[in-house]
Amino acid sequence: MECCFVPGSEHDSQAISQLLWDFKPGDRIYDDSGYTRYAFEDIAADAGIDILTARRKNSKRKDQPYEAYLKDYYRKQIETSFSQITDLMPKALHAVTPQGFFIKALLFVMAFQFSQLL
Repeated sequence: MECCFVPGSEHDSQAISQLLWDFKPGDRIYDDSGYTRYAFEDIAADAGIDILTARRKNSKRKDQPYEAYLKDYYRKQIETSFSQITDLMPKALHAVTPQGFFIKALLFVMAFQFSQLL
C-alpha cells in the first residue's frame, strides 16, 4: 500500500504523480474520478499495471457496466476504510511541523490497522 499527503489546494490529478510508482506488472490501482490522467493510464498499461479509475458520466473513456460495478465496489471498501480511520481521529490534529502532522496521521492509520487485526 502506498499513500502521499498533499495540500488541499493541490488537485488530485497532480497528487497521483507524487506516488513512487514502484508497482509491478499485474498490480491494480483503484482510484476515483478526481485522479483521471489518461497519460498515466496509458503508461501504466504499457508496463502491465491496471489503473482502474472510476469514470465520470462525461468521460472520454467509457466503462462497460461490469467494469463500473467492480470499480464502484472496491472504491466503496476504500472509502469505508478512510471513514473508519477518520472516526479514530479528533476533530483537529495539532502539529507544529509538517513532519509532526504526518507522524500523527500515520499513527492513526496504524491504530486502524491494529484494530482490524483484533
